[in-house]
Amino acid sequence: MKENYIIICFGQFLFANHGKYGVNNENFLHNWTLGDPMLDQATGITRFEAADPAAGGQRRPFAKAVRAGDFIYISGQVPAEKGEIVAGGIVLQTEKVMENIVGVLKLAGCGLEHVIKVNVWLDDPRDFSSFNGVFEKYFIDHPPARSTVQSALMVDAKVEMDVIAYKPEP
Repeated sequence: MKENYIIICFGQFLFANHGKYGVNNENFLHNWTLGDPMLDQATGITRFEAADPAAGGQRRPFAKAVRAGDFIYISGQVPAEKGEIVAGGIVLQTEKVMENIVGVLKLAGCGLEHVIKVNVWLDDPRDFSSFNGVFEKYFIDHPPARSTVQSALMVDAKVEMDVIAYKPEP
C-alpha cells in the first residue's frame, strides 16, 4: 500500500504520492533547495531550486525557474548576491541581474538564445538608456520581445528582470 503525503513547502501545499514522484518525505524539500529539479509527474511541471535566501537567511517562497512543457519561466532577478543587493549604479546592477539570469537559465538547460520575452522594471526611468546599453550586449544576436516599466523596487535595487524562454523538451 502506498502512503500519501502532504508536504508544506514555503507555505504552499504539495501533494505527493510516495513513489510516484520518486521522492521520500525526509529528503524532498532538502534535495529541492540544494538544486535538484523537482518534477511533478502528474502535471509535467519541473521546478528548479528554491530562490536563494534573502538577507538574514530568510527563505523565499518561490522557485528560481519553472518548466511547463517547452516554456521556462525565470523568476524576477534583482542585482543580489548572497541575499544582499549589490551596491552600484544601473550598469553594474544590470550586469549582475544578467549574470543571475544566465545562471538560472543554465539550471534549466537553456541559454540566452532561448529567451523569447523579458519583463523589466526600472526604479528610475532616467536609467533607461544606460540599461539598454547593457541589455543590448547580451541580446544583440537573439533579441527577445520586451516590456519595460518604472516601478518602485526593493531598497537599493535599480532594476529587476524576469524572462520566459522556449526550448522544446527532448
